[in-house]
This record gives sequence, C-alpha cells and structure tokens, in this order.
Amino acid sequence: MNVLTLACVPVLAVMLQAVYGKSGKALTLIRTWRKSIEAFGNGKHCLLKILGQLNHQRSGVVIVDISSINRIYLINLRCRSDRLSHFKDQQTENGWKLPEPIIFDAIDGDKVGVPDFFTQGGGAFGCLRSHISCLERAIMDDLENVLMLEDDLVWFPDAWERLQAFLAACPDSWDQLMLGGQHNGNPGQEVAPGVCRVKSAGRTHAYLITTKAAKSLLKTWYKCSVHCDWSMAGWQGDKKVYAPTEFIFGQYGTKSDISGNTNPTKFWNLPGELPVILLDAPAEVVNRLRGYGLHTGYQRDGQGLDVGLKSVVASTNKPAALRRWLDTIQWEVASDPGSVATIWHPSISAEIARAACGDTLIEVRGNTVEECLAQLPPTLRLKANLSASHVLILHASRDVVDGLPGFHKGYWVDANGYDRGQSEIALATPKDKVHRLRKWLEAVGPECERLGAVPLIWCPGISLEDVKQACPEKTVIEITGDSVEDIKQQWKEATI
Repeated sequence: MNVLTLACVPVLAVMLQAVYGKSGKALTLIRTWRKSIEAFGNGKHCLLKILGQLNHQRSGVVIVDISSINRIYLINLRCRSDRLSHFKDQQTENGWKLPEPIIFDAIDGDKVGVPDFFTQGGGAFGCLRSHISCLERAIMDDLENVLMLEDDLVWFPDAWERLQAFLAACPDSWDQLMLGGQHNGNPGQEVAPGVCRVKSAGRTHAYLITTKAAKSLLKTWYKCSVHCDWSMAGWQGDKKVYAPTEFIFGQYGTKSDISGNTNPTKFWNLPGELPVILLDAPAEVVNRLRGYGLHTGYQRDGQGLDVGLKSVVASTNKPAALRRWLDTIQWEVASDPGSVATIWHPSISAEIARAACGDTLIEVRGNTVEECLAQLPPTLRLKANLSASHVLILHASRDVVDGLPGFHKGYWVDANGYDRGQSEIALATPKDKVHRLRKWLEAVGPECERLGAVPLIWCPGISLEDVKQACPEKTVIEITGDSVEDIKQQWKEATI
C-alpha cells in the first residue's frame, strides 16, 4: 500500500463514524477495506469504491470486501472427480482470492429416489436437495450470508478485481447477488456502474444470498416440482436481487449431471444483434439440425415444438411476443459459439418473424439436413458436428469413458458400463458383425447428430477393421488413453 493511500484510512474512519456512529460497523469496514487495498494494490481504484460506499443506504447486509463472505459451499457429486479436478486447476491457473470452499457431497437424486410430485428427473432433484441442504446448514449456523458454487464453475484471471468492484458498488440492502447466471429476457435497469437489477434469472452455479433471504427461498423450494433455478427465477421478482452487468462466473463445458448432455462453456452475457433462422422442415430434420447449433427453444412438446412459441401464437400481438421469446433465446445463443436462434413453428409466418427481428432473419426451407445447411450464408458459423462423419474406437477405463463428454456409446448399458448392443455385436460371426454394427450406427446416428455427439465404440470384441467395413464413408479414429484430458487432446489432434 502506498503512503498516500495509507494516510487516507484515518480520514475515512472519521467519515464513517459520521455516517454509522460508534456502532463498531465503521471499524469493520475500515479493516475490510484496508485488506482490499493490500490485496489488490490499486489504492486509487479501491479508495474510489470505498467513497462510493458512503453513498449507500445504511440498512441491510453490507458486503464491501470478499473477506466479508461468511461461508462458501462448492457442490460436487462424488462420482464427478473430473469436475473437482478441473475446479482446482482453475484455482491454480486463474487465481483464487476467496476463502477455500467447503466441498458439499452432492445428493444423487437417482440414488435416493425422486418423489412423485417432482417432474424433472433424478439429476435435477439432487441439485435441488443439495442447494436446500447447504442453505439450511448456513441458517442453522447463524451465518449472515453464504456463497453457493457448483463444480462446473469457470472464471477469468480478472474475476477477483471485477468481483471486488461489484461488491463495493452494490446497494447495501440486498437479498441475493447473481455472480453468474442467465437472465430470462432483458435484465432490469442499471442501479450503479456495473450493477443491474435482476428481474428473473436462472442458473445456480454462482450466487451469494443472505440467510434471511434464504429462509424465504427455501419456502419456495420446499414446494418445488421443477428445476430449482426455474423456481428461483419466479421467487426473485419482488426481491432485491442484483447482478454485474457482465457475469463474472460462467459454467465449464462438460457433461451435465442433470440433462446428461454435453454443454459448452458459457457466461450468458448480453447478446448483440444476432441472426435468427425461420425454419420450415420436417420434425426429424429439425431434430438433427439441433446438433449443428440451431436453437429451437428449451421446453418442447411431443411434436418437438417449443412451448414458448405456443404462447406467441396465442398472443394478440405476435411480433412483440416473438421478440420477447427471442430475447430469452439470444442470451443462451450469445454464450454458445456456433449456436443460432431458430424459429420452428407452422403458425409463425415470415411476416410475423420479420416484424419481430427485421433484417437479421434468415429463411430456410428444406426436406433434408443437407438441403437446409446449404441455404445458410457462409458467414454463419455453426457447430462443427462430427457426429455424422466420424466414429471413435476407444481403449480406456470405465471411469475415463464415463467422464468423457461429446461421445455416445449407446442406450442400453450393462452393469460393467458396456453397451449391450455392442457386446452382442462382438459375439457375432465376422459377416454378421459388420452388418449388425452398421445397423447399430444407423440407430444411434440421429441422436448423435441431434446432440452433436460422436458415436463411440467401447467394446473389446470390436476392432478397427470391423468399424471401417461397417461404415466406409466415415472417418474412424482409434485412441488409447489413461485420462479424459489425454483422450480429448488426441481427439483434437486427429480431427484438426
């Protein structure tokens, strides 16, 4: 700390006593600010933030420094050691200036069982119960606040300076701070430089909450029958919830414990003017095009149509309703390279779509995947979907295979982790083996293309030659590896 900065601390103490009296709060603030200046070294930057804090209201929980955070939980499933390893690697590479988190052994919803009223499956139920358990413990331990993190957390090296500045700029009175998340539609107004009001936001990978607000949130979660962040987004409406104008923490690209899908790294920050596709194609074609990045919505009915678009069709002002739907989708698209918002509904015309998004609209009509992709402008970069052109033969342990994202080894898995279909193929005669293997690849093909996942052969009795004979039109790659990172690197080198 330089001499000038240090000399300012007594002056600030006098100012704080004038604001807060002799309650002891002034001393606490001075101590935390002094730590902040010593930690970050930028005296001018920190002093400006300190002086800005004096303009805040006195009520509520005050967090002026990251050391004011009472406790941090990091939720991690015991079987996902790969995520915990990546988190620790991030701490080394990008720094970690928060207290060391308590690792919470996440609840496996599939193992404990899912109640009949819950509609979203074991992964989502385990996530809900894990967050509930952590908040309950924070309340029981008489904490003022708790920071909740999930093990797929990702951040950049400048996260700590940004976090410090955000905490110093936040209003004193708050219920929850969304340090990472995804706004549902546009966020609320900016209440201070770099701070916006949250109207409704999903994701639970990084949020700070007061225990007083946690009691209120728990009342909502105890009755929750859907994803906990969906329920939380509704709860936020009348609460004092704030977020940085650009989220500080994102989610690492890995296999989801909830959906099972492989997700890219995302920060869900404000999108710019992005293209929109109006698609006219059969359902089976649309299903496959999703694997190339065509984002047709989150919740779909039995026909594959987004339920949000049903509300658009029922609206008296369809263009305005469609614009609101697109605002939500574009937040997701902006954080997912190769993804593009796509309108697919028989009752939404080009006239309605163009009124909603103007010159950014791209109309596509086709009966095959190839026909549709050919109509897209070359400047539009979609996902590199190798699912239709590549096959991987892998020699690795089960733990490595289970932790490897982006590949599909089949639907019907036995107790040892092998796909039963592949095991049966391995026992067939040479001639029948090739025929049956081709049928297996055809069966998983559409699902692989939809997910952007490459077919994976993991069975001792199926050779490289078998696969090449079964699909001579595809590129077959054989890899032997001891870790997920080793295999990912070999795959990257083989497919460049």
